[in-house]
Amino acid sequence: MELFIDERRVDVSMPEVQSLEEAVRHVQHHLCGPGRLVVGMRCDGKEIPAAGMAETLARPVAEVARVDVITGTRRDLVVDAMTHASQLLQEAQETCERVAGLLVEGKTQEGIETLGECTRAWQQIHEALLQSLRMLDSDVAGLKVRDMTFEQALERPREALLQIRQSLQAGDYVTLADVLQYEFAEATELWQAMMAMVRRLAEELPQSGDAST
Repeated sequence: MELFIDERRVDVSMPEVQSLEEAVRHVQHHLCGPGRLVVGMRCDGKEIPAAGMAETLARPVAEVARVDVITGTRRDLVVDAMTHASQLLQEAQETCERVAGLLVEGKTQEGIETLGECTRAWQQIHEALLQSLRMLDSDVAGLKVRDMTFEQALERPREALLQIRQSLQAGDYVTLADVLQYEFAEATELWQAMMAMVRRLAEELPQSGDAST
């Protein structure tokens, strides 16, 4: 198996390695530069999506002729994640407003189906925040967002989501439209503030060197 790290060929012997997962672990522990993490890979020129990563990692190394490992710094990963999440949240907010309009017009079924897009986006954003904090290894207890702790700030959007679920269960679409237009607008602003703070924390990290060869 030929191994490339960030487009550079690495001549290394890994006699103990049997699976691609073991190979990637070896790269992370022994071949990555300081502060760099394995963030993606290609096998024989094919990009491996997140959904197929577990299956790919289970493959024997003998089945693959070339593996390309992509690395990145925690700083870059978190900044990219927060940039993407912020854009996703803006799109979700616009979709929210469209859903509220559909509900007001009495187009309930269409509104509820469109609301599913928002729900999926909110889940991704919440998870991106939590993963980024774990990656930064930040002590959230000492962070403040708009005169509240970071943990309190994380709860506020969840409260709005609970109101949405309760309105859906009750079939109260008037209240649901109000929550989407007003309550969740506040939650969106809070989410944006949290993402901006996490991004700043990442930007304060020093840039690390390239992966070693």
